[in-house]
Amino acid sequence: MKEITFHWNTINKFPEKTDEPIICVTRTNKLCLIYYNPKTDLWKERWSWIRYKKFENVIRHYGIIYWAYQKEIL
Repeated sequence: MKEITFHWNTINKFPEKTDEPIICVTRTNKLCLIYYNPKTDLWKERWSWIRYKKFENVIRHYGIIYWAYQKEIL
């Protein structure tokens, strides 16, 4: 199996507003997948219907502590 290394970003650095999926780690050590939709200018968690205007609101709602672009992991 191939080893993959990547860098977790802290919430001090926000992701770019691109349509690249973002993997996040929460305070309760769970993973979530966040998407940004450039057409609507809104952020959304994969399984939720709630949408957010700012990434700061996503951080607050899900308790995100680290994030990385999915493409860096796969």
